[in-house]
Amino acid sequence: MKKSWVIRKDETAVSPVIATILMVAITVVLAAVLYVMVTGLLNPQTSQPPTLALTAAPQSGSQWKVDVTVDRGVALSSFQVSLTNESGGSCIAARDLAAGSLGTCGAGSTLTFVEVAGTGDLTTGDYFQLTNVVGSNTYTLRVIWKGTDAVIGTEIIG
Repeated sequence: MKKSWVIRKDETAVSPVIATILMVAITVVLAAVLYVMVTGLLNPQTSQPPTLALTAAPQSGSQWKVDVTVDRGVALSSFQVSLTNESGGSCIAARDLAAGSLGTCGAGSTLTFVEVAGTGDLTTGDYFQLTNVVGSNTYTLRVIWKGTDAVIGTEIIG
């Protein structure tokens, strides 16, 4: 027995009104997706603090160097720094991070920040230097993200 196929003469699958509605809906969805993508690229999320690591190492005599490693360059104005003498309390209260001397503790220890690249950004390779660390004094260096006042980096010196 031979199979016979029936072919419909009616060739319209969807009414023209429904087809128009579907085309407009697809266009609106694509435009919305494109808008979200473009605004996300033009306004990158910078509210998140960078990942920061501090590594202290003794230098000659009573000097210590604290190397900075960071996942991206961020403006120095986004940070504060504080130094605490664990033997005698706060040395340098939280202050804005800037290149140069950041302050002196009561025992004569001076904290300096060196920005190697000179771009105004905190980048890997920058470092802190603590001089005149005497006796058994132990210091804690803290880097603070100003956006949330959260400590994002801590290192013990001494």
